Amino acid sequence: LRTVLGTVLTVSLGFAVGFAAALAVFGTLHLLTFVFGLTLIGVAVDYSLHWFCAGRAAPVSELLKRRNRLLPSLVMAALSSSAGYAILTATPMTGLKEIAVLAGVGLPATLLFVLTVLPRAPFLLPEKDGFAMTALLKVLAGLPRLTDAPRLVTIPLLAAVLVFLGTGLANVRTAGGVADLQNAPQVLIEDQRVVQEYLALPSPAQFYTVTGKTLDEALLAEKTLLSKLRGVSGIEATALSDVVPDRATQAERAARFYEALDAAAPFLGAAPEPRTFSPVTPKDWIEAGLGARVTPFLLTSETGKVVTVVRLSGVAPEHLPTLQSLCGPGVHFVNLTALMTDEMNRYRTLIFEGLAAGLAILTLALSLRMGRHTWRAILPPVLGIAAALAVLGHAGQPVTLFTALALVLLLGLGVDYGIFLYHQPDQPRAFAAVLLSGLTSLASFGLLALSTTPALFSFGATVGTGLFVILATAPLIRRRSDTVQLGTPLTLPAQGGTSC
Repeated sequence: LRTVLGTVLTVSLGFAVGFAAALAVFGTLHLLTFVFGLTLIGVAVDYSLHWFCAGRAAPVSELLKRRNRLLPSLVMAALSSSAGYAILTATPMTGLKEIAVLAGVGLPATLLFVLTVLPRAPFLLPEKDGFAMTALLKVLAGLPRLTDAPRLVTIPLLAAVLVFLGTGLANVRTAGGVADLQNAPQVLIEDQRVVQEYLALPSPAQFYTVTGKTLDEALLAEKTLLSKLRGVSGIEATALSDVVPDRATQAERAARFYEALDAAAPFLGAAPEPRTFSPVTPKDWIEAGLGARVTPFLLTSETGKVVTVVRLSGVAPEHLPTLQSLCGPGVHFVNLTALMTDEMNRYRTLIFEGLAAGLAILTLALSLRMGRHTWRAILPPVLGIAAALAVLGHAGQPVTLFTALALVLLLGLGVDYGIFLYHQPDQPRAFAAVLLSGLTSLASFGLLALSTTPALFSFGATVGTGLFVILATAPLIRRRSDTVQLGTPLTLPAQGGTSC
């Protein structure tokens, strides 16, 4: 329980510092930041678990030495993960920038707490290993490497993996993911469509905007558009010009009215009075207390322009090409669903570009420390990302913005595990830390795969699949230790080939 308390305290502190930094930079935070910013917990927990798995309670002097041995791997892991999140700052989406600041500040804060406070808190470490930990260390002590297996096993296995990845990646398709944000039953959606059709309610997602230098110019453009829409079967349109016609139409109607009044005057015994024509404007409706009839059709715009809205009802997917073709000077067809889809596609593409850039930067940075062993830290997250995409391809599920966000998390987690095992390739306690970190991340993010909301399901399924592959790959490709284990024969290059 003391260890759990220390882990929770460490992660909470890191998240609080990252949250405060993001709030200080941006002032307000998007919901997206809270939902996907929680990925910080899945990464930050690695540092405290690595510390608590490193050994039992000891004097502070011994704990400081233990910290110094763990220092290179912990610092490299924190810097690599922070760099991966920092790539998100290059995107134009504010929510992603907020996530980048939250994680970019929170991870170093978590590491600082682990390096400065935990070594001076021996009471948080257990006096002895528990039964489960002892059994786990015995099992992990004999963990094999891929190179230890015979080629008759490894070659067919690798061939099967490549075929699975290749066929899956070939079937990957993309989507905007707008529909993934809700999970309304199809029956309810169909009922909504029927009610909307019966009541002739305007569509909230498709409409026209009409722009003119003056109100009269906009009303004339509306009149032309409405005449074209009458030829589209099933479409009903309402506009400001239905309530406030253009000046010429009002003048024509006023002339006919006065002509009829003059004709009726002799029969009524009344003499006509001098008349002046003044067109009715939306302002007149508002001052008369009837603003609700005109304000839904008026948009605020820059000075010197008038923008009105033509609302549509009965819009179906087959109508969209025709409605788009009716655009002209000052007349624009707005399809909010398509616009949102395009934006989410653009953000997804930017995240994939950032992911590729982050992978390249991490590879270069790690090569300065790990040299020819860099691939051992890079390959697990690459395989995890490829496997997650391949599974989506085989399942026929599209890759969306939420999938791309999950892949960023896989890159950060996978590189961390590779770094930890690089520095301690034959230490069962390092394996235990990686295993426990992976299991906690699987438990937290993998549970999202049980959600009925498609966006959360996609995120959880992607992280769960990728993490499983990373945890299986990282230990198998770990390097061999440079140190000699006790009891290992060693031949020295001395005369006579003396053996020790």
